[in-house]
Amino acid sequence: EYKIIGGFLSPSHDQHVAFKLRSEYIPAHHRIEMAQLATQNSDWITVSSYESAQPKFKHFSAVTNEIIDFVRKNTNNENIEAFYLCGADLAYRTKLFLHPTLNSVVVCRPGYT
Repeated sequence: EYKIIGGFLSPSHDQHVAFKLRSEYIPAHHRIEMAQLATQNSDWITVSSYESAQPKFKHFSAVTNEIIDFVRKNTNNENIEAFYLCGADLAYRTKLFLHPTLNSVVVCRPGYT
């Protein structure tokens, strides 16, 4: 049994999004602002600009580990577990199952099976 104490939205790095979406690409500062507006009334979820502020693209596992370290340090609790939430398309494409030390939750999204 788990108790959810918080969540982070982490907009991807511009390098990744520009490659993936090409002409539909939206710069990170706009995506961060949209995410902040979407979460402004939440008492449990916030936006992390860590990933998009890096000098270059970082793999999701490195970003997740940075967020886990941040949470553990700021709560003084080394026993907190974190889960990476993503769509099935990303899990398949990145072979998420090859990261056994990364807790993850994979969801199906319409149009991606």
